[in-house]
Amino acid sequence: MNFPFGKAKPQNKYIFIVEVALLLILFFTKIIFSVIPDVKEKISTNEPVEVSSATSTSVSETNNPSNKYEALVISILSGNSFEIERQTQTGTIRKKVFIAGTFIPKINTSTEIEKPSIYYITSNLLRNTVIIEEDQGVYDENQLQGVYVFMNNTFFNETFIALGNGLFDDSLSSQIKYKTLLDEAQTYAQNNNLGLWNITLEPTY
Repeated sequence: MNFPFGKAKPQNKYIFIVEVALLLILFFTKIIFSVIPDVKEKISTNEPVEVSSATSTSVSETNNPSNKYEALVISILSGNSFEIERQTQTGTIRKKVFIAGTFIPKINTSTEIEKPSIYYITSNLLRNTVIIEEDQGVYDENQLQGVYVFMNNTFFNETFIALGNGLFDDSLSSQIKYKTLLDEAQTYAQNNNLGLWNITLEPTY
């Protein structure tokens, strides 16, 4: 025998589940729409909005540029100094720098002694784009900032000294970041009588 009223309880159960689901949808919808105006307001007023950690890192690196950057060598100033040019968000910046950890000895024939060094950096650096790493604590006697130069996966400062184009500046060794490499480069040049180590220097008194 069929009892028509026997299905009343399951139907009421389904209705209850549907009502609970609708209430949950309304609840979360209210939360979402309460957050959206706040985000819109922050965007319109340039206030910071929370983002993912990966995006935060990218933005942070953009707003805080490293002391390492690409630059074009536009002129040679001496045997171990030159002028660079680079593009930034605020425009073109030009700066005179010297090869950190190096110096050309002052002697009576300083111009002649410096010629090979000038030729070397001119042929290798002039009009070329290089990677510059600034050393904030290193300056030469002309108050030019010391830089480390990287080009074609080569550490230019090290090669410059290893070929005897300049000497390692011992007076700044405690401040030089790559002092071990540069000191070893000088030992190599000295042992092989390369560049400045193959001439007799007459100091200027």
